[in-house]
Amino acid sequence: MQVLWTNTYQSGSMERANRKHIPEVIVLGENELQNGFFDIKDMASGATTRVKYPVASLM
Repeated sequence: MQVLWTNTYQSGSMERANRKHIPEVIVLGENELQNGFFDIKDMASGATTRVKYPVASLM
C-alpha cells in the first residue's frame, strides 16, 4: 500500500499513480468528506467503486 497525500489537481495525482504502477487509488476530497463517501478507482480498468460511511463517525 502506498499513500499519497496531495492538494494538487486530481488528474495529476492519477497520472502519478499510473507512473508508479499503483493498482488502486482512494479518492477522498472535501465533497466526499461532507457527504460520507469515498471512491476506490481501479487504475487498470478505470472502474470506480463508491464506499459510503457514516459522517458522524469522523466527528
